[in-house]
Amino acid sequence: MKISKLIIILFSFITLLSCNNKKKEDISFNDSTQISNNTHVNSVLVHAIVKSMPPPVELTSLISESGTAFDKSQLNPVVNKNKYTSLNEKSLALGVYAADLGYINFFEKTYEAVEYLDVVKDMSDQLSVGQFIDFSTLKRLARNKSSIDSIIYITTDNFEKMNVYLAKQSRGKVSALMLVGGWIESIYLVCRAGKLHNSRHLMEHVGEQKVVLDEIIILLGLFKDNPDFADLIKHFSELKPLFERVKINYEYREPSTKEVNGTLVIEDNSKKEVLISDKQFDLISEKVYELRNYVVK
Repeated sequence: MKISKLIIILFSFITLLSCNNKKKEDISFNDSTQISNNTHVNSVLVHAIVKSMPPPVELTSLISESGTAFDKSQLNPVVNKNKYTSLNEKSLALGVYAADLGYINFFEKTYEAVEYLDVVKDMSDQLSVGQFIDFSTLKRLARNKSSIDSIIYITTDNFEKMNVYLAKQSRGKVSALMLVGGWIESIYLVCRAGKLHNSRHLMEHVGEQKVVLDEIIILLGLFKDNPDFADLIKHFSELKPLFERVKINYEYREPSTKEVNGTLVIEDNSKKEVLISDKQFDLISEKVYELRNYVVK
């Protein structure tokens, strides 16, 4: 395990945001006004959508697995943190920096990991959630790769406490923007690496994000009446038709089982073929760069 598990937990905590609400409510998907204006309903819907999505850090893991070299120049510089002043900007930025930290840790760059962990702490504090994370201990453990299990345990406990707080505050918007920011940065890094190394492997994984993009658009649609989301929604609406040209073919095959270290594991044998041309990849990449520049300013 690598320290990147810390970032996986950072994103996984947002899937729990409404879990402590014991009272069940019926949600009418036909009443768009009710959905857009009811904070509690939005929190429930954000939870449901985010829970179905893979953490953005899974994308950044593909870069190191592809043999691509670490490139710090592609990350959002730490000095940019002072540019983000509004709640929306800070929430997006926290997602961006978390994705950058995940990328760094997949390459096991200890110095940069500590540097970006400081930024994540700062942004978390600005969003009034940093008090739930023991960053001083995490920074110390980050320098010792043999302490990864301790990092996982501590962060799990910290984020469970944060979950309770955020659920009580009904802050689904912050969770949604963190996820969106993380996805934007992750796909940006993959696009840059895929383009630089002409990697079909990375290009195809970008094409796979067609499904995730649809879910993000639904997620942002919950805030369509909020003027602060107008530009972000516009960028994503322009990205969608570019992804629609990508074809994804599935071939279902019966799963199989095998024993691994005494545990029965189910293997998915289905095949997936992603058809994306160089031109389609270039168009998607250009729009992703534009969207990423809008987010990081």
